[in-house]
Order: sequence, then structure tokens, then C-alpha cells
Amino acid sequence: MIKYFHEKMEEEEKILKISLEQSRRNKKERMKDFKLPEYYNTSKPKEEKKEPVKDRKCNLCARVVPMTRFQRFCVACRSRL
Repeated sequence: MIKYFHEKMEEEEKILKISLEQSRRNKKERMKDFKLPEYYNTSKPKEEKKEPVKDRKCNLCARVVPMTRFQRFCVACRSRL
């Protein structure tokens, strides 16, 4: 009787191992097709985007110089600060 239960347990263990291997294989196959959303992308951008340059008036010397939208001082005034 104990042999019978022991054999039964071995069969169940084999079945569980097989099902576990199959589930792992299925998971690997599913992961091949999975693509991360864009906000998880931490890779380095391929090329830097250049901000558009516009003629702006410097806030210190009042000279009109090409600047990006966040710059408020010309190169000469920035080096003075």
C-alpha cells in the first residue's frame, strides 16, 4: 500500500515538472513578443534635438542675439555673471 502511494506521488511529481517546463517555455515565447511601453525606455536617444534659435533681446545689455526659448542672456553676459 505504501508502494502504491509512493508511485502515485512520483507520477504526480513528474506531471508537475512537465507542466512547469511547459509553462516556462510558454512564458519565454510570450516574452519574445512583449514590447515595453515608451515610458520604460531608458536607452540613450539616438541624436540630440536642436532647439529652434530665435533672435531675442538680452536682459542685461539689451543686445539682440540668437537664443533658445529658455535663454535670457547673451554669451558675453553669461560669462560675466
